[in-house]
Amino acid sequence: MTERARGRTVTRMPFDDPAAPSVCLVMLAKERPDVVDRALTSCLPLIDAALVSVEPGDTLGSHVAAWCDAHGLPCRVVEWERSASGGENRTRLFSEGAAWADETGCGWLLNVDADDELRVREGWTWPALDSYDSHAFVVADGASRYGVRRLFRATVGYSDGRPGVPWTWRYPLHEVAECAGARHGPILPGVAYVKHLDTTRPREHYARQAAMLRAWLAENGPDPRMTYYLGQALTDAGEHAAAFDAYRDRAAMAEGWPDERFVATLRMGHTAMLAGRDPVAHLLAAAALDPTRAEPLTLLAEWHMKQGAWALAAMFARAARDLFPPIGAMHVEQECYESRPREVLRIVAFQAALAAARGQARPVTQGDP
Repeated sequence: MTERARGRTVTRMPFDDPAAPSVCLVMLAKERPDVVDRALTSCLPLIDAALVSVEPGDTLGSHVAAWCDAHGLPCRVVEWERSASGGENRTRLFSEGAAWADETGCGWLLNVDADDELRVREGWTWPALDSYDSHAFVVADGASRYGVRRLFRATVGYSDGRPGVPWTWRYPLHEVAECAGARHGPILPGVAYVKHLDTTRPREHYARQAAMLRAWLAENGPDPRMTYYLGQALTDAGEHAAAFDAYRDRAAMAEGWPDERFVATLRMGHTAMLAGRDPVAHLLAAAALDPTRAEPLTLLAEWHMKQGAWALAAMFARAARDLFPPIGAMHVEQECYESRPREVLRIVAFQAALAAARGQARPVTQGDP
């Protein structure tokens, strides 16, 4: 930790622990000043320096510099390249961030986007980080929870003393950090990375993303990750039939992250429902890919409830209710493990009571929802 950082009036976590890591924030910023301020404020207790990349010619750079100066935070503002891809700009950001970290005595880089924020549990302290070169935080993305690496050793050193290896970022969108020989650690408990959903973006924004991803895939060939995110962009653009095709292509790929394949199969069922088609085969396939996940079971319960198939709705709802949300898995929908299956069971129980009151055969055996 630099002396200037030690003199800040903001309390660090833990401020008096000499073993706490020294951390440099690296951020791409193109949002409104108040949005950037929110992100910076949320990171301030954990960081000792900052490097922020802004759009060329944007006055946001002056605002960031003034904000950091007012908070006693060593800061450098740089500009990204408009013609570069997301991966190229993040690679440059991390290269400049490693140099600034070295200059300010920081050993770690914390990557937070300017439209997001960190939330740190009260009383939280840094765990030991020395065994690994990167760590993930739990991301709160609307109702979804998943783990994403956001804390990186500034450079990954060799055991024989050769110079450290920098991080590079792959892909034009939804970039992934890569570094030869890096040891990736587990999720750090106690810190949540909160994504703020921008509901004001028009569908044309996501249609442009989809066009960019299609062009990338045409140039670079099939890729599991980019095929998955093509499906997501098409969904956000409202092109559900095309999104279904992209998710189907991703589900057919054995390569890549297994969780991604599971979610692609799950979203085949979801997009089929949005298009008014029967989702059951796709949801059953998703449940078979990962029996520990409640999301396909909850959707199956809700689908059969809407069809009036009360016994099947109750069966799937009970199966979903009895599962626990996995830690660190991709796009965990907390409500699928809690309120949504219980709501199905309440409705089924009501239908059973209603049928009994009418003197009809009960549609399903009552049970404790």
